This record gives sequence, structure tokens and C-alpha cells, in this order.
Amino acid sequence: MPFDGGTSAVIFSEILGKIPTPASQINPAVSPGLQEVLSKALEKDRNLRYQSAADIRADLQRLIRDSGTQSVAAAPAAAPIAKRKVGHVWGVMAILALVALGVMFFLRKEDAPTASPKQQDTTGPSVAVLPFQNLGADTSADYLRLAVPDEITTVLSRVPSLTVRPFSSTARYTETPSDLGAAGRDLRAANLVTGQYYAQGDQLSLTLEAISVENDRVIWRDSFTVSEGDLLTLRSQVAEQVRQELLPELGLRSDPTAGGTQPTNAEAYELYARSLAAPNNLESNLQALEMLERSAELDPDYAPTWAALTWRYYFAGQYGDGGPAAFGKANRAAERAIDLDPNLIGPASYLTTRSADEGDLQGAFEAAQRLVEHRRDSSEALFTRSYVLRYAGMLEEARRDCEAALALDPVSRGLRSCANVYVLSGNANRAREFLALDPGSDFQAWTEAALLLPEKKEAEALAVLEGLAERVQFSEMTEVVRHCNEDSSEARSTAETAEALAMAFHDPESIYFSASNLAICGHHQAALRVLRQAIDQGYCSYPGVDNDPRWDDLRQDPDFLEVREEAIACRNRFVEYLEQRG
Repeated sequence: MPFDGGTSAVIFSEILGKIPTPASQINPAVSPGLQEVLSKALEKDRNLRYQSAADIRADLQRLIRDSGTQSVAAAPAAAPIAKRKVGHVWGVMAILALVALGVMFFLRKEDAPTASPKQQDTTGPSVAVLPFQNLGADTSADYLRLAVPDEITTVLSRVPSLTVRPFSSTARYTETPSDLGAAGRDLRAANLVTGQYYAQGDQLSLTLEAISVENDRVIWRDSFTVSEGDLLTLRSQVAEQVRQELLPELGLRSDPTAGGTQPTNAEAYELYARSLAAPNNLESNLQALEMLERSAELDPDYAPTWAALTWRYYFAGQYGDGGPAAFGKANRAAERAIDLDPNLIGPASYLTTRSADEGDLQGAFEAAQRLVEHRRDSSEALFTRSYVLRYAGMLEEARRDCEAALALDPVSRGLRSCANVYVLSGNANRAREFLALDPGSDFQAWTEAALLLPEKKEAEALAVLEGLAERVQFSEMTEVVRHCNEDSSEARSTAETAEALAMAFHDPESIYFSASNLAICGHHQAALRVLRQAIDQGYCSYPGVDNDPRWDDLRQDPDFLEVREEAIACRNRFVEYLEQRG
């Protein structure tokens, strides 16, 4: 075998990037002429490889003629090999290297014993789905790298007894890891699902496999070929094979009644699938919105499209210039998604957290409690409740939900804002551990700066803030920190601008953090005005203001004490509601 590895993913990685050891070095009987044929067949540049089987035949016949023998290599007797099981044929491949690739891949399909997930993870089976690899040169099919794993994740997430790592946590593996076992341990998953696909002509070949992390063995593999443009069939086959073959290998079975909505329009589904690959920046978000809005027009009854629209509209409202209109569209998209598929947690979580943002803490808590009761095994449901409790000032209760959510899903970047529970509790070390779930993000940088300021590390905080995206809310606070504790007209001017900007924020927690940063940089009256705005919008802020060291210089200020009483009253109203609720 010119390429070797424990899994097909490793083999494919070597095929794409490794120069194989010449056969003549392994078997001296291979003639220089035959070695040249083999090297040309394995050439990485497809333009330099053989262009037809006729060319290969001609070279082999020439070798026979020139050597004056009927054998171009007298290979020694082959050693016995382990029994192998041949898988599905990918279809006719015109290029010899692709034939070799397919043969090598499917001959490696060994009969592997099925590993027991319960032996790997005492809390029950757990799975992470990695991005797929595009083995072809056609980059127009790159969107399938995320679209197919997203579909598999959706199917698996409908099995209540299975813990599925969110695809947002696994998407960072843009290249297949060389050590899948290490990746599985990093993701805290007992099993990994990987895959590869290759588009040639009008055909698309797809291979799926599941790997036991503990045993580093392939426990399931399947492959099939569909017409390249027939994404509905591709999706249907992927979902069916996962339900009918993969789940039994994990000792599970799916509920046929929990399949959710099905796409009915090919163009709409392709637009939805392509939108998944759009990154979270303003320009790409607008492109994704255009695709999803068109998809919803063509197929208005497919719930995942509306779920995706929810977050894209939210992003436009929170970070772009969408404003209140974008938030309204996000709410309507989430409601539509839930109407179509009540089992979707994402849209329900979104609507609940938005209620908290808008100051309806009691309504948000009722919705969060229903979500937790409906899906007690869901990290996202627990996080949603912790979010509401955090806004209500119930920090100890929020902390318990955050820790429980982290225990269920130790790598979910969606838990990152649990860091704020610990910022408000005065525990910087634990806050940073939650921030580490989403390294390099704007949120991580923004919160890290808030932690650095009370540590008297203004220069480090400024460096972190300067690395943020070009968004006005970040740039103005960067200027505040740049002139932190300066008594200058420039410092006062930047504080005034930052105050006006903070007052317009939709999320009261963002308002609070702006207030506390203004406070530690010496703009006390502006900070108190902004803090009062956060409380008025439903962010109780107590006992956060007592624990947050950024308010230390204002502890005895009468105006601060007055605002603090408003924060206490906000929290007490929620406590009274909980007591009445029983």
C-alpha cells in the first residue's frame, strides 16, 4: 500500500499530501521502467498523471517489449494478509489515480468489532461530527463540507439518549486531524463521524464512517453515489443511513416520528446548505440572509431554514445596521421554526433569551423552565435558564446551571457567556475557563479586556480591544481604554461618545459592561447613568455591582449607592416572583 493509516481520513490525507515511498525501494525487483509508470500514476498534479488507460497500457507494453520478457517485475511471494471486506464501488473513474484511491480505501475496510459506547463514556454514548473533506478540485462543492455534517448532527440530535456535540464546536477542524483519537478526547466524544466526498462530472460520491475513539477503530462505514445536483436525494440517503445503520452500531435507535420537516424544493435546499458555509462577518451574513430568504420563499415549510434565518437576522441587528427591524424578523423566524418543528431547541432558546434582553424576566424564566423540563439532557436548555437567572441577578443559581450545562457538553462554544456569571461573581479564573470555549472570538476579547482592567493591565486590555473587529461599539470603548484615567478633553470626548452609544444598545448586559468599563477608567457620572439604563432595561446588576472590582472607586459615592438600591429592588422583584411561583 503506498499510503497507510488507521482510518480512511488519515489515508486520504496522505493521498493528498504525502509522496509515497518508491515501490522499487520496497521491492528491488521492480524495474526502473515500472517505477516510472507507478510514479506517474501517483503524481499529485492531475495534468501530469496519465490521461487515459490506453496511455498506461502503451507504457506497460513498451516495458514488456524492451525487457524482452512477459513480466516487468518478478515480485517475491506475497505474505499472507488479513481478510478484508470490499465496500461499495464509487463509479467509473477515468483517471487511474482515482481508481487506485478507491481501491486502497475500500480494501482497508476491515471487519472491526463494534465498540460499546457505554464502555467509553459512562454517561452514555456521545458523538461529534467533523467537517467533511472535499477530495476533488471542484471548489464549488466546498459548502458540502459543512452542510452534510450539519444534517448528520441534526439527525443524531433527535435521539434523546445520545449526547451530540454541537457542530459549532467541531467546525474548527477544517482539516481532518492526523490524530483522531486526540480530537475525540478534546471534544469529549466517545465516537467521531467523518466523511469525504468527490465530485466528478455529474456524479457525487460520498463516504461516511464512524470511529470509536477509545479503540481507534472504524465501527461503521458506508458510501454511495448520487447525481451531483440531486441534493435532496443526498440528504435523504445520509439521514436514512445514519438512522438505519449508524445508530444500531451505537446501540441506539431513532424515533421515526421525530424526523422533523423535510425539504421539498431542490433549489431551496441548496441555498440553505450553501448559507451554512457563510462565516459570521457582516458581509457574509448579508449574503447568507439573501440565500435563506430566497430559500424560505421557495420552500416555506422547511423548519431549519427559519432556524438559520433567526440567527442571521439577530447577527444583523446586534452587529450590523439591521436595528430593531432585524430583531423583529429574527423573532418571527424563530416563531415560524417552532410552529413547524416544536422539537427545535435553538429557536426556542433564542426567543427566551430575547425576552430576557427585553426585560421580561418572569416570562423568560417560564419559557426557560419549560425548555429544561422538556429536554433535561440538553446543555442548551440549561444554558438558556442560566442566561435568564444571570440577568435577574441570581448568580449562584445561574452558576449551577452553567456548570451542569458544561458537564453535559464540555466543548460547546455556546456556553461562552457563562463567563459573565463569574465576572459578576468576582471569579476571573473561572470566567477565563469559559471564555476558552470560544478562543479568538470578539466576545472572548471583549470580556478578557473587562477582566484585565481591574488587574491594572490597561496596556494588555488595549491590545486585546484593538484586535477586535471594526465595529463601532468596540472602537469607541477602545478609545476609552486608550485614554483610561486621563484628565483631558480627548478622554472626556471619547467617554461622551461611548456613553451615547451604550445607551442605544439593545442588550442591557452590554450596557452594563460599558458602564463598568467607564467607571474603572474614571468617568464616574457617565458610568452611573449607563448603569441605571441597564437596570431600567431589566438587567438587575446586583449582586454583580458588589463583586465587580471595576466599581471599587465608587463604593461610597451616594449616587452609586442610590443606583445600587435600584439594582437590589430589581433582583428582589424576581425573588418574590420565584417565591410566589413555588
